[in-house]
Amino acid sequence: KRQEIFALPLIRVVLLRKESVGTWIVSMLEAQGVPGQRVIDYFVMASDVTIRECAGSRSIPTLSDNELFARRRSELCEALTKHQGIIPSIALYSDHEKERASTTSIVKHILYTELSKPFVVANIIFDLLSHIYLMLQYYAGATVAQSEAEYREDYLAGVNFLGVYFLARKLSEVASMIKLSPRSLRSYFFNSAWNILDILAISMTLATGALVTEFGDDKNSSTNGSVFAFTMGLLWIKFIGYLKSLNVRFATFILAIVQIVRDVFWFLVLLVIFALATINMLHILFLSQRKL
Repeated sequence: KRQEIFALPLIRVVLLRKESVGTWIVSMLEAQGVPGQRVIDYFVMASDVTIRECAGSRSIPTLSDNELFARRRSELCEALTKHQGIIPSIALYSDHEKERASTTSIVKHILYTELSKPFVVANIIFDLLSHIYLMLQYYAGATVAQSEAEYREDYLAGVNFLGVYFLARKLSEVASMIKLSPRSLRSYFFNSAWNILDILAISMTLATGALVTEFGDDKNSSTNGSVFAFTMGLLWIKFIGYLKSLNVRFATFILAIVQIVRDVFWFLVLLVIFALATINMLHILFLSQRKL
C-alpha cells in the first residue's frame, strides 16, 4: 500500500518540494530501525523523481519545465544540507543501508557540499601530511634509533606527539558519537574494520615509546623488531584509508577489494585448514621416516 501511495504522480511531485524537509529526517535517522529505513526510502524516492513526472501530462517537457525541475531539486538538496547530523547518522547503519543511501543523488550532494568546505579539506590534508610524517618518524625510530641510542629521544618525542594527536582526534570522535547517539557508539567503532585498524594503529604507535625505552639498546631483540614491523604495516593500512577519502575511484577500488575478501573469507579459512592438515600429516610422515 505504501509503495502504491508514493507512486502517485501528486506524491512524486511533493517529494521534490523543499517543504517536505524537516527535523523529522534527523530524528528518524537517529532512531534507526524501521524509522531510519523509511528516511532512506525517502532519499531514494526523491532522487528517482524525473522531469516528466514534474511536467505533468505534457509528453515533452519544455525549457521552463527543465528549469523548474532543476531549481526544485537544488532547493531540496540545499534544505537537506542545512540539517546537521544526516551523514553521521547514516554512518551508523549497516553496509546495505549505507550503500542504498550513498548511491542517491541527494546524499551525494550533501556529501559533496560538506567535503568541499575549506575547513574540511584543510583538516583532511593536515591529517594526511601528519600521518606521512608519523610514518617517516616511525620508520626512522624502528631502524636508526635501535642502533643509535643518542637519537632515540628525538624519534620517540616525534612519534609520541603525533600518536597523542591522533588519539585526541579519536577521542573527539567518541565524544561526538556519544552526543549523537550513545547506543550506536559500539556499532560505529567495532562494526567497521577501518575503525578497528585505526584504533589498533594508534595504540601500537603509542606503545612504541615503551618499546624503544625498554629495548632501544638491545639490537638482538626480535620482539622489538616484530612489533615495529607489525605497527608499520598498520600505519600503511591507515594511509590507504586516507587515500580512499580523497579519490572516488580509489575508494571504489578499495571497497571492491574489501567486498571480495569478505565474500571469500570462509573459503580462505577452509583453505588454511586444509593447508595446516597437509603440513601436519607430512610432518608426521617425515618423523616416522627418520625413525626408520
